[in-house]
Amino acid sequence: YLRVSNVGQAQTSYRLNLESIPDDNTIDGANDLGKLSNKKLTEKEKIGFKEGSKQDKYDYYSFTLPEDTEVSMTLDKLEKNANLHLFDEDNKTVLERSTRKGKKAENITEYLDAGTYYLRVSNVGQAQTPYRLNLESIPDDNTIDGANDLGKLSNKKLTEKEKIGFKEGSKQDKYDYYSFTLPEDTEVSMTLDKLEKNANLHLFDEDNKTVLERSTRKGKKAENITEYLDAGTYYLRVSNVGQAQTPYRLNLESIPDDNTIDGANDLGKLSNKKLTEKEKIGFKEG
Repeated sequence: YLRVSNVGQAQTSYRLNLESIPDDNTIDGANDLGKLSNKKLTEKEKIGFKEGSKQDKYDYYSFTLPEDTEVSMTLDKLEKNANLHLFDEDNKTVLERSTRKGKKAENITEYLDAGTYYLRVSNVGQAQTPYRLNLESIPDDNTIDGANDLGKLSNKKLTEKEKIGFKEGSKQDKYDYYSFTLPEDTEVSMTLDKLEKNANLHLFDEDNKTVLERSTRKGKKAENITEYLDAGTYYLRVSNVGQAQTPYRLNLESIPDDNTIDGANDLGKLSNKKLTEKEKIGFKEG
């Protein structure tokens, strides 16, 4: 029963609303976080505290992917131990879990097909803790539009370690794209090494269509492209050969401009040995 009463001689109109709140302690009452596309979804809550006569041991969430996407799911801001589980569309099959000890952040990163998925936040033992749940889509580096941005290449070396040819969801990861920017005209060495199987390297122009150079050596030999490039943005594509699956390391390094005395190639110390350098002059660079 509910009773509405005035206070003193007060006279007022009012509206009375009653609404049931889904029980997010069960997967059927999961909080719907909505559609995950380019935006980040964030939820702040707490787990392990009393709700009525029961302890709140589980919080369930659902989210929807409009297309195949790699998703990072993070549970952080913990004061006590809590775990994170990812369930498939059937809301029964556990696809992945993160169960680190103590109050360390939990993370699940998975390539998922389009559809609806469920997350479960659970406390460990009698732990009571606030938490923050973050969901974020990761750009698809299988296309040049989703290229991983390596940033600006100046005097520092840019390095990326990844793998190619493995399954991502229902598809094989055949291409990884990267972009980088040159603030000025520069000679750049681009190396793909640490290969266990065959992979190739392609360099694309600013229009992200024109192939400027490629390196397609056989087997697991390192690939290298060295080019003098105008200032601007460029793209690299790492691709596997056939069904090859391999880790790799991608290194980008600017080469000092030996057209000026400040960028002179250092031949080292001359003592009793002969110093020899073979090069060419008069050709176009960029």
